[in-house]
Formats: sequence, C-alpha cells, structure tokens
Amino acid sequence: MKTQNLKIKLLSGLIIVMSFGLLSCKKTVVGPQGEAGQDGNANVKTRAFSTNCLWKVDSTSNAYIYRFHIEDLDMSVLQQGMAMLYFGNECGCEWKAMPFTQKKLQYSFSVELSTVEISITSTDGSMPENPGIQKYKLVLIPPAK
Repeated sequence: MKTQNLKIKLLSGLIIVMSFGLLSCKKTVVGPQGEAGQDGNANVKTRAFSTNCLWKVDSTSNAYIYRFHIEDLDMSVLQQGMAMLYFGNECGCEWKAMPFTQKKLQYSFSVELSTVEISITSTDGSMPENPGIQKYKLVLIPPAK
C-alpha cells in the first residue's frame, strides 16, 4: 500500500512538473504583412494658463465665466481636430479632464474660434463663490495633414 501511495505521489508530481513545462512554452505566430499606415500627427500643442480673480458673473445661469484667448484654436482645430481642457491642482502636477463635478460645483467649457470659455456653476442652482485663481491646461490637436 505504501509503495502504491509513493508511486501515485511521484506520478502526480511528474504530471505537475510537465504541465508547467508545457504552459511555459511560447508559440510565435507571425501574421500577414499589411500596408504601412499614414504618418501620425505630431503637432499637438499644450498651453497651461492661470485664471485671475476677474471672473465674469452670469446672473442668468448663476455661473462664473472665464474666457481665455488663444490664436492656435483655429477653424481647422474646431472642424477637424480636437480641443481638450484640464483643471489643475495648485502645484500643476495633477490634471483632471473637464467637464466634471466636484464638491457641488460643475466645471465645464466650450470652444470657439480663438477662445476657450470656462463655466463654473453650482449643482443646486445657486450662485457659487468666485473661483479665484485656478490652473488649466489646454490641449489642441490639429487635423493630420
């Protein structure tokens, strides 16, 4: 009986070792060669900026509005590219994609020719406090040529 148990244990151990050996084998598969793609767009532009305390009050929508002018935000970016805005912490080392809601405040933005407009409203519809100085980063991706 002891020899049978020993044989079963040895056989089980051998099967386990062989299984690991089979699982660690790598099979290299080479797929068909396709055509080369077009070159990408390396013209991405970023612009970090800070607001001042002079936010405009929009009493109709109970919002604070800040407008930032940037010439790189042209018709080609508006029609075929992309504009993204990020809200930064005090040190400018962490960025949060807009729009978002935080601490009962809604942060949103819109873009038009040469202008980014930031809007801050309260989730309960009341007028929020003046946002003061804040950091933002604008990322512009023009269309590929």
